[in-house]
Amino acid sequence: MDKGLTPAQAAGIVGNLKVENPRLNTSMPGDGGRSIGIGQWNGNRRRELNSFAQQHNSSPYDFKTQLDFMWHELNGSERRALNALRGTSTPEHAALSFSKNYERPGIPHNDQRMKWARKAYEAFRQSS
Repeated sequence: MDKGLTPAQAAGIVGNLKVENPRLNTSMPGDGGRSIGIGQWNGNRRRELNSFAQQHNSSPYDFKTQLDFMWHELNGSERRALNALRGTSTPEHAALSFSKNYERPGIPHNDQRMKWARKAYEAFRQSS
């Protein structure tokens, strides 16, 4: 939210990350070891995460580095996903948008993404 996203939009991201990586374990491999991190980056995006971390004298397994990399992507190669996300107003719609436009999972499990987004949204509301 400190990047200008609404609580609903931020919750949509959290809902996706909880499905991609339930414990938000930054070093958890996925897809048979081909994906890493909270966003389960693979292929070229995994290589870009590694390069981004190296450029910032950090580890690709660092939580803040992974969040910064996600924001870097959202303001660069994944700009379309950010624009779509900014057009959402509910955590569920944000979760669906982020799934479709940023995560692009093989098996979406969108019901779970929306459930976790709603939980994150309620937690955000309670903490403010």
